[in-house]
Amino acid sequence: MAEKIKKAWYKRWWAITLWIFLGTTFLITLFGDPDTAKKQAELTRIAQQEANNPSIDLEMSMGKIFDTFSGLSKLQQEEKMKEFKGKRIKTSIYASKIDKASLSTQYVVLEMYEYPYNLFPHAKAFFPSEEKDNLLKANIGDTIIFSGEFVSYREGSSTSTVEFTNSRFIGIKKE
Repeated sequence: MAEKIKKAWYKRWWAITLWIFLGTTFLITLFGDPDTAKKQAELTRIAQQEANNPSIDLEMSMGKIFDTFSGLSKLQQEEKMKEFKGKRIKTSIYASKIDKASLSTQYVVLEMYEYPYNLFPHAKAFFPSEEKDNLLKANIGDTIIFSGEFVSYREGSSTSTVEFTNSRFIGIKKE
C-alpha cells in the first residue's frame, strides 16, 4: 500500500513538473522578451531596406556622367554604354517634371533642358510604383537623390539624354 502511494506521488510530481514547464514556456512565448521582439523588428526592417535599395556600383553626378560620354565617337560611346549598362549609379536629378510613365505603372522624373521653354529631356529616371509615396514628397524644382540602373545615353543633334530604370528614391537634396 505504501508503495502504491509512493508511485502515485511520483506520477503527480511528474505531471505537476510537466505542467509547470509547459506553462512557463507558453508564458515566455506569449509575452516574450520585449528586446527580442524589437531586435526581430529591426532585422526585418533592415532586410526590407536592403531589398529595396540594391547595392550601388558607382556614385557620380549627372554632370560627371555626361562628361564621361562627351567628346567620344559613336563607337566609343557604344563601348562605354556597355560598361555602364545595368550598373546601379547613385546620382541626383533636378525634377522638372514628375509624372506617371506612359502605358506603365511606373513613375518618371524628368530633368529638362531650359524647361518650360524646351521639351527635350536631359535625364530620365523611371521609378517603380512602390516609390510613389517617396515621389509625392518631392516638388518641381527639387533635386532628388536616387540610385538607378543605367539604361542608355543618347546623343542628339542639339541635346543628349541619359536614362535610368528601376530607380530607388534616397532623398531630397537640401540647398
